[in-house]
Order: sequence, then structure tokens, then C-alpha cells
Amino acid sequence: MIQSLDRDSSVREFAHLVLRLRGDLKFNFQRHSGEDCYVVEDPVRSRYFRIGVPEYRFIARFDGKRNVADVVGEAARELG
Repeated sequence: MIQSLDRDSSVREFAHLVLRLRGDLKFNFQRHSGEDCYVVEDPVRSRYFRIGVPEYRFIARFDGKRNVADVVGEAARELG
């Protein structure tokens, strides 16, 4: 049997989550192909990811103190 999801309540619940980036992630600023970016090292999984500066500025806000709704609101105001 498939249950229908109450999307409004799911979104509200997500908006109130307080998230924190793992403390073991390493972020290194680099210039790659003429573009500024950050390389994220995940030492637990031995993986690397490249993200843009705006993405870094967004995810860096997840400090375990503010909920998702607050972080998204701040980012929207500051980053556009």
C-alpha cells in the first residue's frame, strides 16, 4: 500500500532541522580553469568534491545552531 505524503508538513519539518557539517571535512580554496572554487576533502570516505564559492558560503552556514529555514533565508538575502 502506498501512503500519500503530506508535503506541507514534510517541508515544515525539514525547515526546522538544525544541521552541522562534519568537523572532519577539509575545505581548500583553489582556482581551477580560471574559476574560484573549494575542494572538499572527505577523509572518512577518501573522496574529494569541487564546489563553487556561493555553494561553499551556503553550506558553511550549517553550524549546528541555526535551522534550515534560517540558513536558507540568510543565504537568500546575502547571496541572492
